Amino acid sequence: MSTSEIKTITPDEVVFTEATPHQRELSWRINSISWSHPLSLEDHLERGALLGPRGPERTFYVVHRRGDPEDIICAVDAVGKTALVKAPDAESPTSVQRVKAYGVAAVHTNPTYRKQGMAGWMLQKLQEAMDKDSEFSVLYSGIGPDFYARYGWDAFPALQVSLSFLGGEAAAQPTMPAGVKFLSREDIAPLCDKDIAKLTARFEEFPGDDGRTRVAFLPTFKQIDWQFERNAFVARKLRHREPENYGAVTADGSSWIYWVHEVGKDTLGVLRIVANGPAAVADLLRAALVEAKGWGFERVVVWNPEGDVEDAVRTMGTEDEKVVKIRFEAREGRLPCLRWKGGDHVDVVWEDNYYYAWC
Repeated sequence: MSTSEIKTITPDEVVFTEATPHQRELSWRINSISWSHPLSLEDHLERGALLGPRGPERTFYVVHRRGDPEDIICAVDAVGKTALVKAPDAESPTSVQRVKAYGVAAVHTNPTYRKQGMAGWMLQKLQEAMDKDSEFSVLYSGIGPDFYARYGWDAFPALQVSLSFLGGEAAAQPTMPAGVKFLSREDIAPLCDKDIAKLTARFEEFPGDDGRTRVAFLPTFKQIDWQFERNAFVARKLRHREPENYGAVTADGSSWIYWVHEVGKDTLGVLRIVANGPAAVADLLRAALVEAKGWGFERVVVWNPEGDVEDAVRTMGTEDEKVVKIRFEAREGRLPCLRWKGGDHVDVVWEDNYYYAWC
């Protein structure tokens, strides 16, 4: 868009408010320029209407020209979630709190009004609203860390490992490990409850006197299922196919994995792995490879591999070298950033900074 097409605007001329259903659709039409692909505009609008009421509580905000509520300047979503926090507390080292936190999503500005500071002004208004009832907020930047750092969201590690299928006649096919079985969507809710209990117990074991504040989003089924539906919608539209397998579990039921079918990226994205040791992780990732191959995907991707996951993947680099190529890399988009309420400077350790928490 040329400079001559930009309309001037100042904060004195606008209103920050919760969006009406009509304003939501207007904002989705605006952001479709960047985010609808590979869906059509109609499907993009349908997806927004479908997902809005699902999952964690989502509040839609818009900035519009004063006196003209249909002239949308910019918009943003605030997704209320439950998180665990263990703050430094020498007197009570096992104290773990459940708190409200927000995921900030869908930050966008109408191209007609860009480069005038309106998105930044909106984010400051959003912070005022979120700080009233939450401890912290996160967002996943698609434009690098610098812009959001100006408003207090500090960047956290954004690494990933991709397990990409080899091509050619010499490539071997992935096989399902003995005893591992796929999980349906309905199978996963009780596992989420177990996962939350395990995560809470792990938080209780963290030191409470090291001066650091540990946080993690609860891996609730409501959060996980929102991700399932978001990607299943695209699968239905583009492949005319409904995912059946949303994860896998080991024979003893002690280790499991959840994933989503990212049809537009030819990728099976791992949301979360809960496992007892590298061997279990490797078997679960092999099940993921079987699922990915069944969809004709090119790869399986895991965010921020560490500990047992990293060990398992490195082992697979040798044991499964005829099936996949392993690559550890920096993630270019969806960079996780966190801001404490009030803009306070807190030494935060973001535990389990994995794909399931994305919003």
